[in-house]
Amino acid sequence: MPKPSEEKKDFTLKNEEVPLPDGGYGWFVVLSSFLIHFVTLGISYTFGVYQTFYYNDLFQHKVKMSTLSLVGTFATSFMTIFGIFTGHLADRYGYRVISFVGCFFVGGGLIAASFATQPWHLYLTQGLMYGIGASLCFCPAVSLPSQWFVKYRGLATGIAVAGAGVGGLSLSPITRKLIDVVGYQWTLRIIGMCAFVILAIASALLKTRLQLPPRGVLIDLSLFKQRYFQLLFSGALVLSIGYMIPFFHVSNYAVFKGMTASQGALITGFINGASAVGRVVLGLVADKVGRINAISFCVLLDSLIILVFWPFATTFSSVFAFAILYGFFGGGYISMLPVVSAELFGIEKIATTIGLVYASTGFGYLIGIPVGGVIVDHSRPRNTCALDISKSETDLATQV
Repeated sequence: MPKPSEEKKDFTLKNEEVPLPDGGYGWFVVLSSFLIHFVTLGISYTFGVYQTFYYNDLFQHKVKMSTLSLVGTFATSFMTIFGIFTGHLADRYGYRVISFVGCFFVGGGLIAASFATQPWHLYLTQGLMYGIGASLCFCPAVSLPSQWFVKYRGLATGIAVAGAGVGGLSLSPITRKLIDVVGYQWTLRIIGMCAFVILAIASALLKTRLQLPPRGVLIDLSLFKQRYFQLLFSGALVLSIGYMIPFFHVSNYAVFKGMTASQGALITGFINGASAVGRVVLGLVADKVGRINAISFCVLLDSLIILVFWPFATTFSSVFAFAILYGFFGGGYISMLPVVSAELFGIEKIATTIGLVYASTGFGYLIGIPVGGVIVDHSRPRNTCALDISKSETDLATQV
């Protein structure tokens, strides 16, 4: 029986012999990842539509908006926090298997939420259950493109993660229309069933290029011994506290400044659309100028955009311009995280590595999204949360 060290060495040598196609079936993997991002993050980004309905109609103003916002916060945060486990599970048992399991949690969580009568029902279904399922699908999807590409790794990953922005842009009006036509319960059921089908098809397309690594501990913390990983983890944590605030709250901010709810929703849609474009374009640029250079540039530029635009954004056109610019360069940061992780720490246990990196963002979202809502609510004459986000992003740029 081979020793663990010999088994690991043999595994490494075998994977080094596998050629990198930089295309071929890798593009089907990119398509699969795009679809998974479209569903998991796209649905998360549309929670504001559900939240408005829950507040005005289901609970008729008897439940605080901040209480309901925790449902969306839990869904988004748990999707990445559970990456601590789901990334390693994908490396251990196979990407396709783990993603298939996630399909049932995502679809089941949304369908179960349609029967909710209390906020805590939503916490367990649309929050926790959905978040776990999304994590099981998300970690394999965001990790695999890096196994199939080297020269075009930034572009491939950018296209894959652009699914999130496209999902946020398209699913929001679809969800709103369905609620108006068939009611929120059947909307959740229809979205849940469609999500299950799309995720099942996408999971079937997932295919690892490398041999699975030898089985190890469930939570591999050995990466924390490396200084570069410590910097990337802590930097992503700090940045994520503020990163999602514009995506979740720019609509409310626009209304506070005298714009209509429809204009606020339009701005939310375009910040997601700009994010999708930025993920692809800046992913391509990163392949030319270097991935670490690209992520540093995106973070620094986003900070400048906040300092220059948001404090003076009081009209529809100025808030709209801020949303486009922030979404575009913020999308570049998101597309670079898995690429930089692969470049710094290798691809043999890429899901484990990326799962740990994204877990840091989940903890940041858990803090930043609800706190950001409070800040926006108490800053109608002056947008102080912009400065908080800028500080977070500057900190990350310095560390990277």
